Amino acid sequence: MDYFAIFLHETKDNLQKRNWEDLTETVNKLEEKLTEISKSESQATLTTELLRKFIYSVSLGEVTKELFTNNLNKLLETLDIVFTDPQTYLGLNYSPYLYLTEAEVNTKIASKFAQSLELTKELKEQTDNLGGMDLEALLKGLTGGFDPSKLPPKKRAPSKAKPRSGKRK
Repeated sequence: MDYFAIFLHETKDNLQKRNWEDLTETVNKLEEKLTEISKSESQATLTTELLRKFIYSVSLGEVTKELFTNNLNKLLETLDIVFTDPQTYLGLNYSPYLYLTEAEVNTKIASKFAQSLELTKELKEQTDNLGGMDLEALLKGLTGGFDPSKLPPKKRAPSKAKPRSGKRK
């Protein structure tokens, strides 16, 4: 199962557990959008980051139906515009691709999206306790800024060859 499929499965399961089946239509729209996006690797990378921020915003504390619906709708709205008009989404005068790399544009989009999400009371308290950091900074704080891509390469296993048996002088 790929990440999008796991996300959709978990989300549908979550809705069923909470008796929020009336949100199924919105999740189905999201599923259609994710199917379309999954065909492009660069779009899939940004989308995965947006999904992670959405999941985090509804992962801790008492998540109300209103908060969940609001954040789900923001996710859909963001996915509708960021790939067709990132300039408007970011409120820029020029296309961001003229002076930023794709990774930098994706970071700006993900950060703006994270700031637009509503947080549960518990997440707000954590944010306040950390000096009013935004969700982006809170995520880094909770994960220790861990980035698996920055791990050093694995060392080679030691040789299983027998040591030389010779006389030393």
